[in-house]
Amino acid sequence: MEGYNEKFIAKNPLFVKVSDFADRLFHSLYYFIFVMLVSVLGFALGAEVVTMFILLFVVSLNLAICRDVSPSFLPTVLIALIPMQYANASLDGFLVMGYAAVFMVPAAILRFVFFPFKFVKGKNLLPLIVYSVVLILGGTGSTISASQYFAVYPIYTVLGLGLLQVLMYLFWQSYTPQSSDSVIKYFCYMMSALALVAISMILITYVKYYVSHPDAPLGFVHFLWKNYISDILMLTMPFAFYLSVKTRYKLLFSAFGLVQYIAVILTQSGGGILFASLMMPFLLIFTLIKIEKKQRLILVSVIGTLCVAVIAFIVVKRDFFIGLFNEKIQSGGTGRFALYEHAIEVFKKFPVFGGGYGYTDSFIQENYVEKMDFIMTYFHSTFFQALAATGIVGLFGYAFMAFARLKTFIKKYTFNIFLLIGFLGYAGYSMVDVGTAMPFPFAAMVTFMLVLTEKYNAFRQSAHSSLSVKPEESANPLNENRTN
Repeated sequence: MEGYNEKFIAKNPLFVKVSDFADRLFHSLYYFIFVMLVSVLGFALGAEVVTMFILLFVVSLNLAICRDVSPSFLPTVLIALIPMQYANASLDGFLVMGYAAVFMVPAAILRFVFFPFKFVKGKNLLPLIVYSVVLILGGTGSTISASQYFAVYPIYTVLGLGLLQVLMYLFWQSYTPQSSDSVIKYFCYMMSALALVAISMILITYVKYYVSHPDAPLGFVHFLWKNYISDILMLTMPFAFYLSVKTRYKLLFSAFGLVQYIAVILTQSGGGILFASLMMPFLLIFTLIKIEKKQRLILVSVIGTLCVAVIAFIVVKRDFFIGLFNEKIQSGGTGRFALYEHAIEVFKKFPVFGGGYGYTDSFIQENYVEKMDFIMTYFHSTFFQALAATGIVGLFGYAFMAFARLKTFIKKYTFNIFLLIGFLGYAGYSMVDVGTAMPFPFAAMVTFMLVLTEKYNAFRQSAHSSLSVKPEESANPLNENRTN
């Protein structure tokens, strides 16, 4: 059978039945409910480590038993999402996660035994390899020390954004199914599940604050990981609207897309609110264009009502929002403008390969490492990060990779357009934040989306060339089996 180790299944035919059952389970609603419930409870109870162990065990089962590894995308992202409140703190308490190797390593070995790896040379492989090389070369010829270059976070970032992205790309190319409309829907359901967990985390944070501060006036709650959760929501938001177009739950998913936008507002992330607000008109207009005419009037009424409510809320709270953005401007983008100026200075010193991801000088040490607890030199901008850390070589390497991604995403298919809106929102926000400098979850999410879109483009082109575009396979693909 395709995808299996033929010699193994010839001797163990029962394994195929077990594998098919597990595959159906991983594509069921029960799987989604379990993973979301474990994640939300882990965050609410402060049991992030326990939750991460459970999610890793789920991943290991999927790796060892199922041909299709795409269900692992959901828990993989959640593993990075659940402890997000510790993103700017020491992660010593999470070192115990190393014990997960007890079941993860055997699962990985069994993966390659039961399901032989098949090399697939995707269109984005070369750009990813080039980017990986320029990341490793970053800092060549600068004053960066070996201890700075090989420090935990810089080397994790360099290898995670580069080599690990290449390996994830190859792995997913080999072990995710050939695309179809139901495969795309399943991915959109996973993104909606991620959004639901993210929204729950925000609401739980609000509830915890008011429980511990019963006399506090009702208003916004400040939390340090607001930018990270906003990035997640900008990547997930478009797929709720896609599902509103492609399923019968049009009002439900349209409303859920707007709820995600409201959640971004609740984070108080200035950049998140700005870029989510830029995304929203395009999402709403394209949704109304693609929706069936008989549903359009009802949807316009519902969306219009919700939009009026959101606008009214913003007007009522206008002093807060005006103050928020004025504060950003007066503080130099919360110190970002000073960082950008310093990035240019670093580039002038080391124009070819930059200072390196672990580069730290007295200015950064004093103003950001000691005062703001930076764990490495984040320049809070895709452009300035590439410029300062990897120089002109890295800037061109990143541009090569970005151009290849856009070439993949920019197609006239409905899915691609929704995806592109979210990707551009995330990429735009990353011009003033650290999204593109974080291997997990953001680089991993984009890499998975890249593989998925490549396969979907091939599916649509094949269907078009045969003049037999298939109808939607199912209104609810969660119980469908997958084959490679």
